[in-house]
Amino acid sequence: MKTFFALLLIGGCCSVLVGQSIHHSNIEQLQTSIEAASDKEKKLELLLQQAQLYYFQMDFDEQSATLEKALELAESLGNPSIKIKTYLKLGAERWEDPLILKQRKEITDLAFKAVYQIEDTDLLTQVMDNKAALLEKDEEKYEGYLRSLRLKENAKLSNIRIAQSFYHLGKLGSLMNKRDSSLQFLTDALSLLRQEKEDKEAYLLTGKIYREIAGHYNYLKYEKDNVQLYADSSLFVFSTIKSLPDENQTRILLAEYLTNYDHYTEALDQLNKVIANSNKYVSGETFDMMGLLSYYNKNYDESVSYYKKALDRHLSIDNGFSKAISEASIAFVYGQTKEFEKALPFINSAVAYAEENKNDELLANVYYAKAKLLHDLEQYKESIQYRKKVIALHNKSKKTSNASEQILSLATSYIGTGQLDSAKVYNDIGHDFFKQINEVGPLSLAYKNYYNLYKKSGDFEKALENLEIYLAYKDSLKRKDLQKRLNEERVNLKVVEAKESVNEAEKLKAEAEYEAALFAARSRSYFRWGILLFSFLLIGAYLFFQLRKTKNKIESQNQQLKQLNATKDKFFGIIAHDIRSPIVALDGVGEQMDYYLKNNQTDKLERLASRVDSTAKKLGGLLDNLLSWALLQQGVIPYDPKSLNVKKVGKDIFEMFQHNAETKNITLVDQINEDTFVHADESALNTILRNLVSNAIKFTPNNGTVTLSTETKDNKVFININDTGTGIAAEKIPSLFSLEKKSKKGTAGEKGTGLGLTLVKELTELNKGSITIKSVLQKGSNFKVSLPMMAQESMFK
Repeated sequence: MKTFFALLLIGGCCSVLVGQSIHHSNIEQLQTSIEAASDKEKKLELLLQQAQLYYFQMDFDEQSATLEKALELAESLGNPSIKIKTYLKLGAERWEDPLILKQRKEITDLAFKAVYQIEDTDLLTQVMDNKAALLEKDEEKYEGYLRSLRLKENAKLSNIRIAQSFYHLGKLGSLMNKRDSSLQFLTDALSLLRQEKEDKEAYLLTGKIYREIAGHYNYLKYEKDNVQLYADSSLFVFSTIKSLPDENQTRILLAEYLTNYDHYTEALDQLNKVIANSNKYVSGETFDMMGLLSYYNKNYDESVSYYKKALDRHLSIDNGFSKAISEASIAFVYGQTKEFEKALPFINSAVAYAEENKNDELLANVYYAKAKLLHDLEQYKESIQYRKKVIALHNKSKKTSNASEQILSLATSYIGTGQLDSAKVYNDIGHDFFKQINEVGPLSLAYKNYYNLYKKSGDFEKALENLEIYLAYKDSLKRKDLQKRLNEERVNLKVVEAKESVNEAEKLKAEAEYEAALFAARSRSYFRWGILLFSFLLIGAYLFFQLRKTKNKIESQNQQLKQLNATKDKFFGIIAHDIRSPIVALDGVGEQMDYYLKNNQTDKLERLASRVDSTAKKLGGLLDNLLSWALLQQGVIPYDPKSLNVKKVGKDIFEMFQHNAETKNITLVDQINEDTFVHADESALNTILRNLVSNAIKFTPNNGTVTLSTETKDNKVFININDTGTGIAAEKIPSLFSLEKKSKKGTAGEKGTGLGLTLVKELTELNKGSITIKSVLQKGSNFKVSLPMMAQESMFK
């Protein structure tokens, strides 16, 4: 899925594009050719090329003027097809620019009327796509794109046209939170475009799809390697064809991604490149983002400057919603610098607009900003009124966490008024909510409130106690931020191992298909014998007995077949959803590394190497489980029991997962006795503990604990894997070892296949052991694995 065919797009497209770029890159030369052209259709083609170059260079005024000339020329030709193509070109560029939205609607309506004068399905579907894009409701847009797609497929139009529909559906699906189908549409589009050779339109669309996939993973938050990977591929495409508008959109996405991980300076660098590219066409939203990043970097004067530029942009296109957000942001920053008199007119203007338009999301934002400003002005009673409004709006939209944060701020304002009883009631509510989910930031504010509350009431002993807790939480936040930054830098390169893992996955897939076919053939054979035996049932009890035996045998074989089909389906599901992405990610990595080496871009080469290692590690663990499971199903897994020191194995496992644990600030505790030995297969024991420890970390929230310990009884060793995680509902425990169960995501969004626990149970039983589970929701789980103890005399032979 992470294909880098943008590097050498499907058999040499880049070389073609470079040639086209050299031939047509000079707009002045194009103008000379336009003036010299005697053929009107050739002149129109050159005008459209010139308009696209103006678009790529973000000279939208010249682009619009050139397209108007093209439209006038198309009208004079009297050729409906040429006229519609010109309409489409004029309507499609600057797709989301609100300044030309009305004009674009008019142009698309003209194209829609003209397209029925001719029988051209290709043009009709392009007009339908434009028409769908202009619909107001997302559901209506989605249906419009689907209708266009069905028409394209029935008419067997080109791969590029069908890929365009997939792209539109994938992009819109992301906005509608149809995440799985959205990603599938986008990857299907890439597969189609891979078949198109030497086509600039396919190349440009590929870059847009890469950007959409990067945005998809940016939304998921925990797939951060994929965000950078796809964004870099998108930038590579747009820099090749020098399309500044598309490059800017990708850089804005990268800025959002970097902001998510607190890399504010790097995010600002991306947006400064957008400004350098865009000149006068920078959007208000871009300046808003720069204002926010400057605020995070504590550059308050710079932040206000950017927000004011954003405000000017919003006013120029009469965008009242965004204008109010910018005004509230300016007021918020002025409040931070204690320039309250400057802040008041901005926040009052924002509140007036929000109340007039009754937009709940906007109201919550501007009320929050005004409440904070009033609090800073020590107008606590007025601040309380606005904080209560914010809480009511968050409760209405069921944003419980946001409401609880405002409840803590409400308690802060009540402390300011001296209403300590009310302050404690609200602070208790907020504290209890965030204590339950262990959210460190809000808890820090809760204990700060307790400190001020008890200090004001004269209970200095409790005030000191809560001050100490507050300072501990504050220190924890700093350490957590530092740990987060350190974890992001810890990666190594293992490309060879990843490719070997890919080959192993393909081998497993082929073996699964072969076994499925073999058992299907056997099942049909048994069924025929069953019918034959049944026909002889009347000859006597003996044959009846034989028939029952045969029937039982058939049922047993059918059950084996069902299990094998389940295994096959599971394998194919894992290959389709969990292996496919990292496998295809490695396709073309070598070419990109070569490109970066030739251009001496070592920083990008290092980032690429880091991401490849992360992909390889994830794939390696998954393939280990798949291989063990496949061998188990065939009954050929090696069983070579010997004396194993559990302490040593446990230590190795903890070292393997130390990085995963540090990422979530989880403590790994080793309480295994030094002299504990079991009689088991070494590979099996490693696989059992690896899967159980991995699961424990996966379902343990930040700041939790995972413990390994042992105990002995009746010539058995009991290995305990304890965690302080989310726990398992009692009714779900019996199905945990079933292959049909659905894998749940971990506390940080980690994905799994559902194969690990099934494998653990079968390997444990193969080694003459057993496994039991005890769990309490929100408190944690205990997995207890029993294995035969190694006899003392055997240990010293």
